[in-house]
Amino acid sequence: MHSQKFPLRDRIDGMRAAYSTTLRRKDGIELSIPNIIVAVSISIAIIAAVVVSVVWIVPWTQDNNAQSQLSTVQSAEQLYYAQNNAFGTLTQLTTSGTAANGDKTNSTLVSGKGKIVINVSSGGDGYCAVIKSDHGGNGFWVTEGSTDVKSSKPTDPAGATCPTVP
Repeated sequence: MHSQKFPLRDRIDGMRAAYSTTLRRKDGIELSIPNIIVAVSISIAIIAAVVVSVVWIVPWTQDNNAQSQLSTVQSAEQLYYAQNNAFGTLTQLTTSGTAANGDKTNSTLVSGKGKIVINVSSGGDGYCAVIKSDHGGNGFWVTEGSTDVKSSKPTDPAGATCPTVP
């Protein structure tokens, strides 16, 4: 029989021999305490970044989402007031119907219904709304006279009692 040469097998055998020699030498692959310390430090840094994101960043984004939803309430109240010459309750802001001037109104506030409470004064000339963030804690408030969302309960505006956090 004729013997065949296998160049790929010869090359693989040569690489195995080179790796085997490298691994057997004293200075081949070094695993030292400084290398271990660096690897552990990098692992701890990665774990710390994950913990920080869960403990700090997630609640921060939930608070910002709640404040954004409350800003939407402000816009919805302004739109409702322009159509009806009075501020609206949560039900009025989330239900389609007919405005005082006869125009059709659409739902202007679509999210956060379970977390938002709106109190309107008896004359409809004032409102106070509160929302609870998804992570709990204190709520955020807004009134007809405020331009920004507040993290503390304001004094009752224009006869509307500010609700407590739901």
